[in-house]
Amino acid sequence: MKTNMTTLFWSGLAAGWPQILRRDQGSVAKDALAVRSLSRLSLPVSLFPGRLLHQLSLPGLLLPALLLQLFLLSGCSDDYAGEEWRLGEEDKIRALGVVIEPPEAAPGETVDVTLHWYDPRPAATQIDWQVALEFDPGNYGVDPVERRFVDLNGAGVPKSTTDSGDGFFTQTFSFQVPDSVLVWSPAVSTLMQADEVETVAEAFAEWADPTPAGWNAFLSSLTAEDLASMDPESADVIRSISDLFAAQIRFHATLEHGSKVDATRTLTVRYSSALGSTNVNENTEVASLYLVGIPGYDVVWSERDEYEGRMKWTEVAIDDEVHASVRDSLQGGWTYYLVCDGLAQSYGSPYSDGTQLEELIGYRWFRFRAADPTSDQPFFVTDMGDDADVYDLDEAVRIEPSKGERYRVCVVLRDERPEWARYQASPGQRVVLADILFE
Repeated sequence: MKTNMTTLFWSGLAAGWPQILRRDQGSVAKDALAVRSLSRLSLPVSLFPGRLLHQLSLPGLLLPALLLQLFLLSGCSDDYAGEEWRLGEEDKIRALGVVIEPPEAAPGETVDVTLHWYDPRPAATQIDWQVALEFDPGNYGVDPVERRFVDLNGAGVPKSTTDSGDGFFTQTFSFQVPDSVLVWSPAVSTLMQADEVETVAEAFAEWADPTPAGWNAFLSSLTAEDLASMDPESADVIRSISDLFAAQIRFHATLEHGSKVDATRTLTVRYSSALGSTNVNENTEVASLYLVGIPGYDVVWSERDEYEGRMKWTEVAIDDEVHASVRDSLQGGWTYYLVCDGLAQSYGSPYSDGTQLEELIGYRWFRFRAADPTSDQPFFVTDMGDDADVYDLDEAVRIEPSKGERYRVCVVLRDERPEWARYQASPGQRVVLADILFE
């Protein structure tokens, strides 16, 4: 069951559904928002950890869905395989993340697609790319529809591969979104019948035929400058339609050297960016990344205020928000944490006019021990010092490094807008590498 749950976790990330979120007690309100949105949007509850659901009292949610989720988790191992985030422990490729810049684009615009991965034997690895131009995630994120595949291999799509050392690689290429994606998408017809869309569509009818082709033709003829010259009410209607009239395409990378590893990433296609919408999503920015030393044994992060003024906060230098490095002297009897703060964007809700919400940020951590990559020595641990599982790795993670060793840490930040999931919203993402030498 352990392998199946890991596959479920990654498939959930790739499909754009809300990532597994596990927060401090002080962040329970955000978790409640996530699960409330989950119920409202009929998102897959099984992607949320049982621990989160136990913490919350949610009388308004669908009880059968929650009971089913808890039943499924009760039959699984309590933790995920440590080698999943201890890179190098096994001779396996690990896909760390696919970043699309920007994470949403209008038809005709160009995006950069970057695969981040760990590879102990890169010379033997082959990477194949394709994209599904018709994609619908389906109800509850199961039984997705994918059609109109395009092969992205060969000289027609030049790729740039970068070796970042220690077996960490990236591969990047550019892709122009076809003009007719919003006409082809099987998800668009369903979206156009949603109550929220129909309400705005009535006012939109004077400009465009109520068909995917009609809306696409009209929106593609406009610019942000055109909307700026209109009366505010008309401009607001058009921007609202541009936000709701959306589809996804899905990129697939297959890495193979003996066994196969698949990495997928969706791109939201809509005219919001071209027409000046304030709801355009951007990839998650890193507000800060710190190595924090606390002078005491087994100090729980939530109790850190007792050590205010005595903690050592070492800022990790961020070079273009991709690669970071720091060195610090390891003190005996201290507790150490890595603390990453993702910068959440504000956005408007599709359900009520004027409501502003804030993104939820999820974190996924990996480590590579330079001196002995195959070691199973725990690095990420719980607040109590036990070997951590995936649910314990949030924005503040406790670590147990060894003196005189260098570790490479990878943190993948991912933002979520649960209210927009049914409108084909793809999360923003960022992959950061940090080299830490403990002297």
